[in-house]
Amino acid sequence: MKYSIWRILFFLFILIGLLGLVLVFGISFFFYQFNVDQVVEERVASMEVLSNTVAGPAWTVKEVLYPGTIENIFRGVAETPGTKFVRLINSETNTIEKSSNIKEVGREILNLPAFERNVVVKEGVFEGELIKEFSIMARDGSDIWIGVSLKNIKKNILQVSIILGVITTILFFIVIVAIFFFFRKVVINPLLLLMKSFDRLKNKDYEINLGDVPVIEIQNIFQSFNRMAKELGVSQAKLEFAYKTEKKAREELESLDKSKDQFLLTTQHHLRTPLAIIKGYLEQLLKGRLGELTSQMRHSLERINASIDRLATLVNEFLNVSQLEVGKGIFNLKLTKLKPIIDDIISDLKSEIAKKNLTVSFVNGFESWSNVLIDPTRFREALYILIDNSVKYNKDGGAITISGETKEYPADKKRGFFQLHIRDLGIGVTQEEFKKLFSEYFSRGGEAEKINTTGKGIGLVLAKNIIKAHNGRIWVESEGRGKGSKFTIELPISMEEKK
Repeated sequence: MKYSIWRILFFLFILIGLLGLVLVFGISFFFYQFNVDQVVEERVASMEVLSNTVAGPAWTVKEVLYPGTIENIFRGVAETPGTKFVRLINSETNTIEKSSNIKEVGREILNLPAFERNVVVKEGVFEGELIKEFSIMARDGSDIWIGVSLKNIKKNILQVSIILGVITTILFFIVIVAIFFFFRKVVINPLLLLMKSFDRLKNKDYEINLGDVPVIEIQNIFQSFNRMAKELGVSQAKLEFAYKTEKKAREELESLDKSKDQFLLTTQHHLRTPLAIIKGYLEQLLKGRLGELTSQMRHSLERINASIDRLATLVNEFLNVSQLEVGKGIFNLKLTKLKPIIDDIISDLKSEIAKKNLTVSFVNGFESWSNVLIDPTRFREALYILIDNSVKYNKDGGAITISGETKEYPADKKRGFFQLHIRDLGIGVTQEEFKKLFSEYFSRGGEAEKINTTGKGIGLVLAKNIIKAHNGRIWVESEGRGKGSKFTIELPISMEEKK
């Protein structure tokens, strides 16, 4: 469960207020009890003053130095609020009540002998009310009794305590409210402003400048936020500019790419017609239908014819690559065994294989190779390119090893993939060539050009596009120049239809 900061502060101040009330009433109760006991102690002290005055040396000099001293002290004690009665019990047991005889009691005190110094305090009942009785005994056996009711005193003290508690509570809540509004002004409001500023940032409003606040820490946060908003605004402007620039460049590139594709398709279609016408005339010449040919003329025409064939092959490869790139390639997929296709390709390359004295072998039980879902005609083009390269770039007396294996996905036993490996002992692939071997119009150059001067580097691009169109992938492995290569084709298969 989540709470807003206002609710948290509300409960916090309510809790502080309740604790404050408990504290105030506790202090008031202590004050009340303390003052009741204090009144009793003060009354005892007053009686002791009276006793000491009458009993001490002041008795002998009272009329000379301090006339009326004892009477005044007695009057101060007797007329204290809460005094219910004053009794003077002399040795003859005559009792004089306080009521209207306070002066007479005072005069009688003057006639008494010296008092004892101790004051006796005990509880009693007067007119059904609990009182405190204070007694001073004279040396002739006479007593002065003063009865004091604590009811009115307690009532007065309670009223004072309640008033004090109420005033303290009001002052306490005034302080709490003042603290609350001060806290809201210096802490809560700045935090709310900061939250609203974050919402403005979400809406990409970076023109934010938070002002000054009294709290140093919050001011530091505001300054950091202002710097962040400014930096975000600059970064956003740069990002938008870069995005617009990149978008414009991408649109221009797409336009150029479309123009290039259209140009290639148009050019290749227009190239085929004149090539076909030239080849037709060459065939007529070579067959002697346009006259007898000398051996030198025939040799020259045969070389021209071979060049025309290479040019036609190159045009066809360009056309195939372009069609695959623009998505115009049409595939007729069906479950097919790869072994017969490979056998047919090797048969076509029999003369080239024989010229280099190469050995071609199959391993890993090719009889059990899986059926794969391919377009036999288009996929044959990819296989032909790979096997033809293995023949062209192989060394004399070398070998070509073709193997295959079927694997299944651990998470799905019904699905798997078939891998076809074509390994040769030719010139190999360098680390620099790995990165661009399957890129458009890659030219191997160097030793590869010496071996095959007719290749223009688009065969592997065409093979990769054909395999990719079959939801497959291709990669090459090589330990370096002169250590041969291994090309691997991977195609998805259904394990239920692999046989």
